[in-house]
Amino acid sequence: LLVLESMAPLGDTSHPHHIASVVPNRYPRWFTLSHIESQQCELASTMLTAAKGDVQRLETVLESIQKNIHSSSHIFKLAQDAFKIATLMDSLPDITLLKVSLELGLQVFPSFIITTVEDRNLTLCIAL
Repeated sequence: LLVLESMAPLGDTSHPHHIASVVPNRYPRWFTLSHIESQQCELASTMLTAAKGDVQRLETVLESIQKNIHSSSHIFKLAQDAFKIATLMDSLPDITLLKVSLELGLQVFPSFIITTVEDRNLTLCIAL
């Protein structure tokens, strides 16, 4: 996030927004960024729930997730959430939401395979 990185160093009064940098922050930057990413993931999950049954809104939410959420663990969590939302109740599952879940899962899959392979020092070729 540019806001976190563009703040002037403490005591730099030449920066037009020096007031923001003088105010001490009780949380370190890494905590703030992690917290924002977690909140963003929760919001995306809520948006998936709200868009259930509306193909156009689900496509918009999926595009937004793919554009703005970069953490593999958050994307995987959203894939799980989409699956749970799609299969709630005793009625038939929401096919469009299942497709969103699959799309998000496939987005994370290559990084999961690469991480697993690197962890075990193996070479693996995947034919798509």
